[in-house]
Parts: sequence; C-alpha cells; structure tokens
Amino acid sequence: MEIKQMKYFVEVVKNGGMTQASEHLYIAQSTISKNIKSIEDEFNITLFDRRKKHIILTDIGQIFYDKCVEALAVLDDLSLEMGDVTNLEKGHIRVGISAIMNVRLFTESLNHFHSKYPKVTYEVIEGGGKAVESYLNNDEIDVGITTLPVDNDIYHAIPLYNEKLLLVVNRDGMLAKQASVYLGDLKNERFIMFHDDYYLKDQIIESCRKVGFHPKTVAKMSQITFIENMIRGCIVEFGGYLEKR
Repeated sequence: MEIKQMKYFVEVVKNGGMTQASEHLYIAQSTISKNIKSIEDEFNITLFDRRKKHIILTDIGQIFYDKCVEALAVLDDLSLEMGDVTNLEKGHIRVGISAIMNVRLFTESLNHFHSKYPKVTYEVIEGGGKAVESYLNNDEIDVGITTLPVDNDIYHAIPLYNEKLLLVVNRDGMLAKQASVYLGDLKNERFIMFHDDYYLKDQIIESCRKVGFHPKTVAKMSQITFIENMIRGCIVEFGGYLEKR
C-alpha cells in the first residue's frame, strides 16, 4: 500500500464520495476508485458498504480510516520536523572548544547564531585539542574548535582565524625589560604550561627542543586566567607560558 492510496481513501470519506474527492484532489474518479480497490484486494477487506446510496464505511473500513488518519498525521509531523532540522529551525548542537581559543570571538559568533536560529539549542564542552578530538571520535560533540594542525585524513577542518603565539611574563621581571626575547633565552626559566591534552603544549616543547633545551615545567593548568594571575602574582619566578591569542 502506498501513502497516496491512504490519502485518496481519507479524502473520499471526508468529502462524502469519490466524485467529490476527485474534484477536491483534481484527479480522475477512476484513479481514486482503482486505488481504493487495490487497498481492499491487498488486505482482503471491504472498506465501504456499496449497497447504500451514500458512502458508508464498514466496521473494518472505520478502523482502517482511523488508522490512516493517525498515520498521515504522523507523516505530516515527521515532514515538518525534518524540514525544521534541515533548515536549522530546530535541533541541538554540541560544540567542543579549546580553552586557548579566542573566547570573545566565539561568544560573539554563538550569540549571532542564536539570534538567527533561536529554536536551536546548544551545549559547549571545554577541553584541550586532544580532548576535543576524542569527543568527536566518540560522537560526544558535533563540531570541535581547536588549534591546527589536525589529521585531515580523519577530520574535515575549516580554518577560522589566525593568531600570534605570545610569551607572557611578569611585568616586573627581567625578561619584560628586554626589547626582544629569543626562545633560547628561556632555557633556565620556569614554565607554567597547559595540561597534556593540549597540542599547544606539545608544540612549545618541540620548539624548545629545536633550540637545545627542554622547558622546566613547574605547573600545568588549563585556565588562561589562572595562569595569568599566577604570573601577575609572582607565585613563580617566571611564568613563561605561550598563549595563542
């Protein structure tokens, strides 16, 4: 049985006859009659009491009609729901972000998206680049925002913006007085680094290795503001951490 056959049958009942239904649907009465006969043959049932002058449903015809109305209503709702999702009118999006990204830019983008699609709900999950990739692999998020590079054989990546890699030190320290600082100048300094699930940490360590030393890490954190406060408060002699801004 096809959906159109259910629709023809329902229209016949609603309009009180095949002639009226054919006029309402703009199709030949013979087409409607043929499709209803096809339903009866398929299920071996009689939908109408044809001995009556007017269209009268049989008991099984009434049951079939009620079920058809329910089924068509479900299909209509499904069509609307799918249209809403396809057009981003409704839905739920899970976003994974790295703590080192530009929070202000992300917030502005999220607010703009919410204004454009107010019925779409979302949740934001924070973590390092490695954690974001893990969330994607485990289908815990729909999209991840992190630092490049990523494995293009596994992920489809779209560059969003470029940022400089900066060295942050206490303004009262010796390094702050220098006009420029080379990576090799940090050999004997102490670093506050991101946790191991941040690719940026790996990049910093590799950059230090290329100039002949391994950074002396005294603390690992994930919150930029916490790291900045430690540097500002001189909790360590040198708060050398590289921030992507």
